[in-house]
Amino acid sequence: MPVSKAVIRDLLPVYVAGEASKDTQTLVEEFLARDPELRALADAARRADMPEVNPRDGLDSLELRSLNRTRRLLARKSFVLGIALLFTFLPMTTVFRNGEMVLVLARDYPDAASGLLLNAAIAWLVYLDTCRRLSVTGLGMPHSGYSQFLSTLVGVALGVPSMLVAQHWAGGQQWPIMLPLLFAGIAFLIGRYWARVARRRD
Repeated sequence: MPVSKAVIRDLLPVYVAGEASKDTQTLVEEFLARDPELRALADAARRADMPEVNPRDGLDSLELRSLNRTRRLLARKSFVLGIALLFTFLPMTTVFRNGEMVLVLARDYPDAASGLLLNAAIAWLVYLDTCRRLSVTGLGMPHSGYSQFLSTLVGVALGVPSMLVAQHWAGGQQWPIMLPLLFAGIAFLIGRYWARVARRRD
C-alpha cells in the first residue's frame, strides 16, 4: 500500500522532533526527496523548533548577574565589618565611678567576654571570606601600608580582652600577657598575605 502525502504530513512532527524510529525516518526522508512542498514544510518546522538566540542577551544577563553579586558582596562586607568591630571592642567596655575604673567587662565578666570574642572571631572570618570573594573584582581588602597597620591594631584589640579573660582562667600564670603580641602578629601576617594577593591581581 503506497504511503500518502497526508500520512507523511502527520509523521512530520515526530520526524522533526527526532523521536521517529529509523524505519519511519527513512520513509519520510525518501518521500521528502520527491516532494519539495513537504521538504520546505519540514525545513520550516526545524527552524521554528530552534529559535535564534542573541548572544548579546546572554552577555548582558551574565554582566547583570556579576554586578548584582558584587553589590551583594560589598553590602555584606560593610555589614560584617561593623559587626566584627562591635564584638571586638565590646569586651573592653569600661565603667568609671568617681574617677575610678570599677568595671572592665573582659576582666570582671570573663564568660560574657568570651562569647563576645568568639562572635568577633567568627565575624572576622566571614569578613575575610567576603574580601576573598571580592578580590577578583579588585574590591577586596585594601593593600596599603595603612591597612596593614589597621589589621595589626585589630589584632591588639582582640588580644587585650583575650589576655584579661585568659588571666581569669590561668590562675595567676604569666603566659596570657603574650596574647596581645601573638594576636597582633597573626593579624599583621594576614594583612601582608592579602597585600601580596592583591598586588598579584593588580
